[in-house]
Amino acid sequence: SSNNLASGSQVDKIAAEYRRAEGEYNRLKQLVDDQIVSRSDFEAAESAYLKAKAEYDAIAASSSEKGSSVGAPIGGYITSLAVSEGDFVEMGQPLATVSQNRRLQLRADLPQRYYRELRSIKTANIVDPATGESYRLADCGGRLLSVGRITDSGSTLIPVTFEFDNRNDLPQGAIVEAYLVGAPIAEALVVPVTAVTEAQGLYYVYVQLDAECYERREVKLGASDGERVQLLTGIEAGERVVTRGAVNVKMAAASGAIPHSHQH
Repeated sequence: SSNNLASGSQVDKIAAEYRRAEGEYNRLKQLVDDQIVSRSDFEAAESAYLKAKAEYDAIAASSSEKGSSVGAPIGGYITSLAVSEGDFVEMGQPLATVSQNRRLQLRADLPQRYYRELRSIKTANIVDPATGESYRLADCGGRLLSVGRITDSGSTLIPVTFEFDNRNDLPQGAIVEAYLVGAPIAEALVVPVTAVTEAQGLYYVYVQLDAECYERREVKLGASDGERVQLLTGIEAGERVVTRGAVNVKMAAASGAIPHSHQH
């Protein structure tokens, strides 16, 4: 609330104008009955009074002995304050900056070598590095807002911007991994990203040979949408791959024992 509105502020002027218009209206109301003033003069005073009253009532509804409450036109949270407690303020003076995170924008910077694929991009998936969880913008009311046709000054990256509902409570300004989803790749061999492990810059999956034996197979990765990844080499169609618990199998292989609780 604000009770330090400066003397002569817009609030004071509205209150003063209301009192003046009310007095004039009451004065002419008595005189018009005696035909001392014209009906048109009275109606003009009545109109001015009703207008001033409406403006005053709007302010009075948000005022109390402690001052006038100031409401924001949007919901959200305060990111910065332009005034301190006890400061005098004027009508129209900025008090605070309010940010909302119910609807967020995602900016993905695309390397210039993918310029020819811009037209095929329709949506994106994101991975929150803090939790490792992946989200489809298509499931969050997402839509493509804009695709840059030129790079930013001093950069070789092309900006691609999406908008989506923040159903997963991501903080505004967070940095996430973004996977731009374009045209599907025909006859691609893909596995969940959870099936892939990494060691010293190389990527591996675990292939089940029989009920108890697994083979670590080096693979070359292709395109990924954040949920699945394409395997270019190392695996043949029809082979059985550990898709969940691959890290457990990796740790067991390092210790010389396969855990009993692995999943396929």
